[in-house]
Amino acid sequence: RAGYECENRGDLQGADAFYRRVPEGDPACADALYFLGRIAARDRRDEEAIALFQKAVEMCPAEALYLFALAEALNSARRMAEAVDVYRACLALLPECTAVRNNYAVKLIELGPGRGTLIADALRATRGVPDFHRTLSLHLVDINEPLRAVQQAAHAAWQPTWHERIDDVPAGPAL
Repeated sequence: RAGYECENRGDLQGADAFYRRVPEGDPACADALYFLGRIAARDRRDEEAIALFQKAVEMCPAEALYLFALAEALNSARRMAEAVDVYRACLALLPECTAVRNNYAVKLIELGPGRGTLIADALRATRGVPDFHRTLSLHLVDINEPLRAVQQAAHAAWQPTWHERIDDVPAGPAL
């Protein structure tokens, strides 16, 4: 708790020092590793953050928060294939978590998708691109409810996410 309070006050050195004092056998050790990873990630020390998050995940493999932090760090380090695998593990624990789904790899976005034929053509044309479909999330920007139903029927396998405006699409890699 004291380390977290230091971190919230902006005293990252104090938080870092506190978290490093947590003994390895202590149940709070995984949390300390997670918080140390957050500090490293903020400082853009990606590889250090990844190592810390990996240790936290090893201690608590069912903790989705640790998995998500690891995936984000891998994504930041541009280790996309690994990030995708960790996002998938996180989705297995939290299938409805939009934060995970929206940060999961590359977003394929279509504005005003109508009946969804253009996006269907793009998906068909990219079938032969290695791992492209494995690292894809589909985002459709449309306000027409009847067409959304048509799009859902056409693209249900892709579990699309709809947005009212382009500004609502989460930041990240996109086509």
